[in-house]
Amino acid sequence: MNWIYSLLRPNERAIAIIVSVLLIAFNLVNLYFIIDLLTYDEIVGYLNDGGLKCSDPHDFIYVLLITSSLNLLFLIAALCGWLTKDH
Repeated sequence: MNWIYSLLRPNERAIAIIVSVLLIAFNLVNLYFIIDLLTYDEIVGYLNDGGLKCSDPHDFIYVLLITSSLNLLFLIAALCGWLTKDH
């Protein structure tokens, strides 16, 4: 385990920045798909017995939109706070 710490310790700031930027990019892609899903009126599922299952996705999408937006806000605020902190 000591070799992991010796590898990560000098590059800790760069690794944190890279991971934060990747998480922000992932959340932006997530927001794109959520906003695209808002244009759907209903989702139709075909059951094994030949029936149809229809559902309105808007209630669930609003929860995903709020969660993803807050996650993105927290990541950007944490990254900006961490980058402006004096070491």
